[in-house]
Amino acid sequence: WFSKQAQKIAAGKEAFYVDQVVQTKLVKHWESQDEPAHLRTIRDRILLAGGRRTGRLLGLYQQVLQHRLSPSSEESQPPHTEGLEEASTPVEIGIRGVSIDDSVEQMELRLSGLVVQREGQLLPYNRIYPLVFNQSWVEKALATLRPYAESLSAWIASDSTDESRLLQGQALQEALSWAEGKSLDNEDYRFLQASERLEHQTVESTLKAKMQKRANRILAVFLSVAIGLAIWGYLAQQQAWENATRAEQQKKPAEQQKALALEAINALTYQLVDELVQLPRTTKIVTRILASNTALLDRIYALDPNTTEARREKGSNLSRLGDAWLLLGNTEKALQAYQQSLDIFQQLAGADPNNAQAQRDLSVSYDNLGDVQQQLGNTEQALAAYQQCHEMSQQLAGADPNNAQAQRDLSISYKLGQVQEALHKPTAALSLYQKKLAIAEVLAAQDTHNQQAQNDLAYLRDLVEQSESKL
Repeated sequence: WFSKQAQKIAAGKEAFYVDQVVQTKLVKHWESQDEPAHLRTIRDRILLAGGRRTGRLLGLYQQVLQHRLSPSSEESQPPHTEGLEEASTPVEIGIRGVSIDDSVEQMELRLSGLVVQREGQLLPYNRIYPLVFNQSWVEKALATLRPYAESLSAWIASDSTDESRLLQGQALQEALSWAEGKSLDNEDYRFLQASERLEHQTVESTLKAKMQKRANRILAVFLSVAIGLAIWGYLAQQQAWENATRAEQQKKPAEQQKALALEAINALTYQLVDELVQLPRTTKIVTRILASNTALLDRIYALDPNTTEARREKGSNLSRLGDAWLLLGNTEKALQAYQQSLDIFQQLAGADPNNAQAQRDLSVSYDNLGDVQQQLGNTEQALAAYQQCHEMSQQLAGADPNNAQAQRDLSISYKLGQVQEALHKPTAALSLYQKKLAIAEVLAAQDTHNQQAQNDLAYLRDLVEQSESKL
């Protein structure tokens, strides 16, 4: 180039002219003018070192640049040599380097050709390189350096299967912040997206594990309570039987002993079971308790067949046992328990027709029987049971118009209407619902603060509205 462009240089202008040539032909647009490749080779040796290595090399070279001194320094003037690598600088810039310590980074930087060791110091190889690879170039290179280069390379090498190479936590957040606004390769986007998916899965798994751990703790507490109650129930049963046995052995206090036994069973049937059914996974415990109660009541009844209370307790236990079997999904056993309960309450109600409690027990028993028959698909049998329940509710409500419980029982005996709908008798169902609604309106008006009464009223209004829409 110099031979083709040969021209006379005025005396004293040599340095200025050389400076202009260096700036226009070497420094400015050097990447496009670097033919054959020389400066680009040095650049690639630094930038393609990979990840942290590139960062360390750039950081070390930045320190070399920061040690440059003023033109008055004479200690670091390199000797004049030929060629680009050791060309004399076209500008008067003295250089002082970084002390040599033979570290791996210094060795790699020297092998790149960018620096050289002179007089125990690490210096730019010549005075051209600091003009091309200056502080601005270093800062830009550092800014574009992937903070996850090593992890990305390892992930790609594993055919994108090694999840241990993906970023998590703070490292992922820093990488996403760095990538924002940059035009990246497809591999970068795939790597970052895979890292985000793994992060989401990890967070989700952690939350599930915490929730499961909490659920296990709660379940452990519940089971502890259930076991405690079951033990208490067993002891109470034993006590009840002991009381009954004493009743057999001691004739005089017999009634007292039987009363105590029945009281214990009553506590088991209602208080204990009511608490247990509120806890998860206790239905089987409830069925065992109720079955044991029933067997125990048979033994108490055998001591004195005239013990009406024992029979009533047995009927109640069988009824609740049917409820438990329904919860467990065994409708056949539920039907058997409800039928046995019904038989007992029919006998008790027949023996004492004026006993409102006995009549109500029988009504509830018919209702339970209707429920299980309906679940078994026996619509006609369910209709018959619900009809019996409805008629008895009417009798009880008519016998005691001021009894709020009797009136409510009558108002909510709407299952008969639901069966009539199933049998395609919408008019009969609507007529029944309207009668129930009239009773519910009276009860709700009598006690506006009774939430149960208000709920019954709202439900029956919905039933009437739905039934009317089907006509």
